[in-house]
This record gives sequence, structure tokens and C-alpha cells, in this order.
Amino acid sequence: MRYYRFIVIIFAICAVSIAGCEAPSDERPEGWTDKTHGSSAQADYDTVFDQDTVKRIDLIFTSGDWQTMLFDMTLLCGLFGAGGGMGGMPMPDSAVMQPLVDACEGLEEGDLCSFPGIFGAVEGTCSDMAMMGSDLMCMRERSGGGGMPGGGIPGGEGLDLLSRDPVYLPCTIRFEGNTWEHVGVRFKGNSSLRSTWSSGSYKLPMRFDFDEFEDTYPSTDDQRFYGFKKLTMSSNWSDNSLIREKAAADIFREASVPSAMTAFYRVFVDYGQGPVYFGLYTMVEDPDGPMLDEQFSDGSGNLYKPDGSGATFGEFYEASFVKKTNEDEADWSDVISVFEALHADRGDPAAWRAGLEAVFDAEGFIRYLAVNNLIQNWDTYGIMAHNYYLYSDPGDGLLHWIPWDNNMSLSSGIGMGTTLSLGLTEVGEQWPLIRYLMDDPVYYQAYAACVYEAVTGPFSVEYTRQRYQRARELISPYVTGPEGEQPGYTLLQSAEVFEEAFSYLDNHVEQRYEKALAFLSQAGYDPPEVVITEIHYNPGPDQGDDEEYEFIEICNTGTEPADVSGYSFVRGIAYVFPEQTVIDPGEYIVMAKNSAAYSGNGYRVFQWSSGSLANGGEVIQLRDADSVQVDYVCYDDGGAWDVNADGGGPSLELVDSGSSNALAGNWQASLSTGGTPGRANSVAGY
Repeated sequence: MRYYRFIVIIFAICAVSIAGCEAPSDERPEGWTDKTHGSSAQADYDTVFDQDTVKRIDLIFTSGDWQTMLFDMTLLCGLFGAGGGMGGMPMPDSAVMQPLVDACEGLEEGDLCSFPGIFGAVEGTCSDMAMMGSDLMCMRERSGGGGMPGGGIPGGEGLDLLSRDPVYLPCTIRFEGNTWEHVGVRFKGNSSLRSTWSSGSYKLPMRFDFDEFEDTYPSTDDQRFYGFKKLTMSSNWSDNSLIREKAAADIFREASVPSAMTAFYRVFVDYGQGPVYFGLYTMVEDPDGPMLDEQFSDGSGNLYKPDGSGATFGEFYEASFVKKTNEDEADWSDVISVFEALHADRGDPAAWRAGLEAVFDAEGFIRYLAVNNLIQNWDTYGIMAHNYYLYSDPGDGLLHWIPWDNNMSLSSGIGMGTTLSLGLTEVGEQWPLIRYLMDDPVYYQAYAACVYEAVTGPFSVEYTRQRYQRARELISPYVTGPEGEQPGYTLLQSAEVFEEAFSYLDNHVEQRYEKALAFLSQAGYDPPEVVITEIHYNPGPDQGDDEEYEFIEICNTGTEPADVSGYSFVRGIAYVFPEQTVIDPGEYIVMAKNSAAYSGNGYRVFQWSSGSLANGGEVIQLRDADSVQVDYVCYDDGGAWDVNADGGGPSLELVDSGSSNALAGNWQASLSTGGTPGRANSVAGY
């Protein structure tokens, strides 16, 4: 067996050498343009993440490079299609395991070690791997592994089914008539990768890095794919619907939780025998560069991929917070400050909240937590210490939570894992970001408010079923039927399980709606009656100075007078309502940048204290006198939001004051220039 492994390595090295004989050149390839290939171009989301089309992408490998990738997978995961092992995943071949065991001979747990890889020695740490048949094995610490609390090396990885990342090899990518040369491609994943390999399917998850080989091929220096450097191709493993990764990411974003853009792709691979359809994948943007610039105020901050013991937020371990940006700066002070604030004395709750909110986007985390628990996800924080990113935004000085890897969402997890209840009472202090915040009454009510917004907005029953139906109609021709996935390149057992998966999803959203209503009743949450109904964030030139005519309209949609004394706007603008401020049923009041611009028109006008409405979109939040969220709108100047309200004259108006203002589709540009401040909205169909 050792002889076999030696031959495999030598063959693989030779294959790389043969494939790499091309003389490098720094001359840009034919067809290179700044828009398609250059690093200075703005990320083209409309092209790369088309929401209405399943696009085709082709990967062309030399025969030698493709064989090297397969040999490398054999070294990592054993023979292709071997099956068996833990949970249906193959245990590594003894020829692969033995060098890892030998590397720890005479060493103790936690000692540094190294083992031979295809391209040289791989560094690791001696770890207790009794479950895999060995007391100690040399395991490389890597991001993307398991990370159960208390498992593995303190601050390092938990259970990891791969000893290292698979190797990058160069390939040519063709897409919509354009060509990208020497793109770095590797297989990715942990359980998803091992399980797929062991099952005998080539529908393996992949990762692209468009300038991975720029040192070898200077012509690809700073090469991009329509502005994107790194992209992931998710195989939708363990998801018979093939839409969970995308649907969950879309729900998060619509609920104002930062989340990666996604789109469906048909992936074809040519490894010397012509293009072969490898199946329908979900392309996922990497949470760096364009995403940080797009969804945060400043994209130059620290991005972390937490994993392992420290990722529970119980105790800080530097090794648990792997930097994905600014890697050369050995500074974790932003993360450490959150640990210190989280674990500070909670005897004075208001002071503790203020300290935490000074360094951490607690409201954003609560919003994520509410949506994540509502849609259900068992492979996530609170159960597993991984599958999230943290971003330190220099623009607001806060550390923000970004969910990641959603293929295990939108499921009760039966037979796979345990999901968290909406009440979260079962979560212990080993998950302090959940336990400490949910033990605080103010944060608990904010969490309930976010559950309500999600279940009446982006995860409402009919809206979600329509989302599922659109996705099914879009992808089904490329999943089943003549143009569908084929044996050996699919994770589906039959066409029937694909259709059954959508029936499950339809039932699941209805069940979650019932669970949400029960939770909200138990939590004593009353839906808001004072709601934001109109936003004039970018007045047209006919009105004069932009900011002078900005306003927000709120309405009492209830049947009783609403006392808003002490209510405050704390996001977007700043204002605290004075004592004895009461809004009558059906009354509209206006918050204005300049009250003089709207006074004397028969409605009450309040001038906010500071701030202005961002023309590019932002969050507006209204809290009650106890700092509990009353209403929250995250508007934008594009996407699903009506762009006619962006400087053209109209305002953004809620079509129906009784509908959820959390959904962009419930807002339209007003029919009237300048909107309808202080009165019922005038949008079409209202």
C-alpha cells in the first residue's frame, strides 16, 4: 500500500510538471478587457448573479491537471466511490492514514508535526483521532472544518474529515463568449466533499481563484471575473431541492442580514474528452472584496472566518479567528473588544448593552439569529462553532455577523442534526452570544420583533412558496429530463425525490409560521401599530436642495391612540419624541430634515435632531421608550426597490399600511412628485 501511494505521488508530480511546460508570458490574453478581466472594474452582479437565468460555465483542464486533482482526492479521501465509513463517508485508505500516524511517532498531543504532500511537507499538529483508529495523527489546522465546543485543539479545529485543503490546479474558464486562462480551481468542502467522492459522483463542490497562478503566469496578474476574484460553486449536497443555499441567502438579505449573492449555474467540465455536464450548481460570492464594498460602509476592514473552540465566543483563541483580509496585520483587537464587552459585568443591563453595542452589531446578530432559527439550520452557531464570518467595518467601528454555508437550512434536521427552538431556552452558556443576549429582556423583545418581521415578510407563507415555485420552474429543466443531471454527476437518487423536496419545503414554511405565532404569543409580543409608511430619501431637483426636503412618514395603523413619548429614531436619523406625544388612529405624522419645508399643510411635522437619509440606502429604526424595536426598514436605491424614488421626484411609499414594510415589493414610487407626506399614499393600485 505504501508503494502504491508513492507511485501515485510521483505520477501526480509528473503530471503537474508535464502540464506546466507552457512558457509563461506577461502579455494579456486575447479578449482581455477591464470590464470582464480587470481588477479595477466594478463587480458586475447583474451578469455574474443573474436571478432569472440559469447560465452555463465551462471549465477546461489538461488531462494531466485533471488526473492530479483526482489523485490528490484519492490521497485525501480514499478510492473514488468506495463508500462505507462514518455516516456513509469512507474512512481514509490506510496508505493515506499511515504517514499521518508516523508523523506523530514519539510526539505528544498538541506537538507540531509535518507529513508529505504532493507539493512538499504539510504542517500540522498531533491530534487525538481515536475515532479514526489512531491515538495521534498529524492533522493540519484549516478553516472550514467542524468545531464542536470543547473538541479538538483549544482555539484550533474540531472534527475535520480532511487533513488539508485539496490542491489548486489551473484551468481555462469560458463564459458567455469570454475566456479566462490559468484560473486556480480546487475541490472544496468537508463532509460534503468526502461524502460526494465516496458515493461515486463527480458533482464535487469547487472553489475558483482567478489569480491564484499569477506568479507562474504573469499574464493573469490581478485577473478577475467581472470584478470578482474568488467564487464558490456549491453542489447543493444533502439538498434534494437544490435551492436551499440560494433561498436561505436571499431570505437573509431581504431581512437586512448581510449575506452572499447566489445564482444557479450549469457546470460543464472538459478534461480532454469534450465537455461533460457535471450538474446544476449554486454559485456563491466569496465574502470579501465586492461583497464588503456592497453591503458595508467601508470594505477595507478585517474579515474573519471563525472555527473551533474560540468560535463559540466562550474564550478567545487567536487561532480560531482566521483572517481573510489584512492577513499581514497581527491585530485581533476588534474581536477581543467584543469578547471583553460580551463577558463584562451584566449587573447594570443598560451599561452592558451600551458597551456591547459600541463594538458589536448586536442588533444585526439578533436579526440573523431570529431569521436563522425561524427558517431552521442545524449546521450553525449554537450547535456547531463554524459557518459564519465576522467583518469589522471601519465605517461604523462595529463587528458584524455574516451567515455562511446554508445548504443545511430550511429543514427540521431530522436524521441529520438538531435545530434550535425559537425560544432558545435549551441553549446554555457555552454559546454566550445567544444565552447572554436572550437573557436580556430588551434584546429578547428585539429578537421577537425580528421573528415577527421575518415571518410576515421575507419568510411569510405565500411569499416563500412563490419563491420556491419560481426557483423550481427555473432549474427543473437542468435537474431532471433530457437536459438534466446524469448518473455519476448527480446527488439525486431519482427525479421523484426532486419534486418531493418542494412539497416538503411548502409544508415546512407553513409549520414554521405556526411555530412563530406560538412563540410570539408566549413571548408576549404585540405587533407594531406605529409603522414607517413613506421615505423621501433623495428628493428631485424640482424641490431644491436634496437634504432640505428629506422626510419619513409614520402612521398609527391601530384603532387606539398611540403614546409615542420617548420613542426614538436611532438608525438613519436621530430624534426622541417629547413627552405627551400621541398619534391618533389613522393619523400620519412627518419627520423632516427641515420642518419648515413641510409645515402648515394640515399635519404634524417634527424636525429630526441630526443625520440625513443616505441616497444609496440604509437602515431606519424606531425604538420605544424602553429601547425595544418598534419598526425597522432597510431601504435601497436599487435591486427590488423602485428606482424611480431615487432622485426622480417621487418618494418611496408603502402600498398598503397594513402590509409588511420589511419587503421591498410592498413599496413603490409615489405617483406624486415629492410624495404624499401626512396623508394616505398615492401609489398605483392603492
